Amino acid sequence: MFSIIVGAVMAVAFIGMIVCVKKQNDNPNAKPLAVGLLLVVVVCAVVMLIHNMGGGAESAVVDSEIRYTLSVPYMVGKKVAETMPGAKVLVVTSGSGQRDNKIRQQQIDALKKGFGSAITDVVYDNPKPSNAPANMDPDMVPEDFITAKDVDRLFKSHKDRNLIVMLIGLPYDMENMEIWRRFKKTPKKTPKLALIASDVSLLGVYIKGGLIVAASVHNPTYKYEEKMAPSDLEKAFNERYLLLTPNNVMQMAKKYPKLFPKPRR
Repeated sequence: MFSIIVGAVMAVAFIGMIVCVKKQNDNPNAKPLAVGLLLVVVVCAVVMLIHNMGGGAESAVVDSEIRYTLSVPYMVGKKVAETMPGAKVLVVTSGSGQRDNKIRQQQIDALKKGFGSAITDVVYDNPKPSNAPANMDPDMVPEDFITAKDVDRLFKSHKDRNLIVMLIGLPYDMENMEIWRRFKKTPKKTPKLALIASDVSLLGVYIKGGLIVAASVHNPTYKYEEKMAPSDLEKAFNERYLLLTPNNVMQMAKKYPKLFPKPRR
């Protein structure tokens, strides 16, 4: 029964991903949704793999995937610590992640490890979705409900922060976020961003311009293998991901054209 349920979820996600890919030219939200559905497919595949393997092998595979996952906040934290030591940081997380999500707490710990002693002034907060169901605790609303307005409201409530680390993805209507317009008007007064789990295919100009000081992305040439992640988080990161910065984004764009695909005419 377990495999049937996971398989059904994976099939639905795959079909949804195909539909979104076909509609990405007409709907700006289709592409980030397709990326999210692709991650669902991958996660389902991994879950089915470790379930079928069972026993100690299951635990080893889970631990390996967790190391890969934790390598991302660690490396982003390390990069911003090098770039902006002494920054006053706001870490944007999810409400549910602040409660009983063990992985989310591990991500926060990995981020702190990356910060090291260079960044210690850190506050954690989560957007309160304005369109959440009336009978749902605002702190337990899934990330999919978060909008640009919710993120804008959170940023404004922490005006003293000069670096914002997004531990969650940008909202589905991220093009409506005020920070892009603010950066164009007053770039020196706009807090910098660091992205851990966001689609950056449309954000190359903001990475190059310095608004986004660090952004992690999957290496488009990486092929998933049945292997254990290195114990060293930096080595684990380098196997699967790329770290984009204002200094290397142009070079990365040339080396990996799929990172910033040109819009079809």
